[in-house]
Amino acid sequence: MAAMALSTVVGVPSFYRIMGTLTPRRGDLRAVLQVSGYAHVSAVGFQALYRLDVILLSVFASRSALGVYSVAVAAVALVWSVAEAFALRVFASDGTGDAHSLRDRDWRFIKLNALVSLIAGVVLGIGVTFALPAILPAYNGAVVLIWLLLPGVIAQGPARVALASLQRMGGERWAALLGLVALVSSSLYIPSAASQSSARVAMVSSLVYVFLAALTLLIWKSSNTTMRPTRPVEVSEI
Repeated sequence: MAAMALSTVVGVPSFYRIMGTLTPRRGDLRAVLQVSGYAHVSAVGFQALYRLDVILLSVFASRSALGVYSVAVAAVALVWSVAEAFALRVFASDGTGDAHSLRDRDWRFIKLNALVSLIAGVVLGIGVTFALPAILPAYNGAVVLIWLLLPGVIAQGPARVALASLQRMGGERWAALLGLVALVSSSLYIPSAASQSSARVAMVSSLVYVFLAALTLLIWKSSNTTMRPTRPVEVSEI
């Protein structure tokens, strides 16, 4: 919370300096609300998928099982750090309006992140297999959960970059649809959590993550070439 507050204090003056020099156009507010609305639906759906497993386990499972699962979730989340950086990078258009060149660049980021996520996942899995029993022996059960969660997390890495590319290229509706699919898919956690088996929850999580990753990449491959990139803001406008 302190970091978010500090970044807001630092960012607000810059925001007003930039926005104060731009001339608003008719329809800008409506366009912003529409794009933001679709992005919000997408974000809510995916956040529900990423968080609901822990919430449901807190309802059905024991506190010890929840603690072990939470350690596993926190560990595998480290794989996404590079994906988040690449996802932010694909929003930048580098001042070019060529949709094909942007598509080719995003595809390179997707492939690169797939490789980095795979390597990071394998290294993390091997590392925790040996380190976790020595550092946190009470959480030895998290090792199996981490290996069960890793396939889905690795698959979601490049998919998150593809999702960001979809949003930048004008595919907000596709992103919102994917968010709704993620939200509905999160209901699959309920039976496994009700069984009080964190291993089943981890397997369901991984399977759903892989399915959504495949769906996201399929949509990106089939629709990205027909979209136009968001108009870049010229330096002279700022």
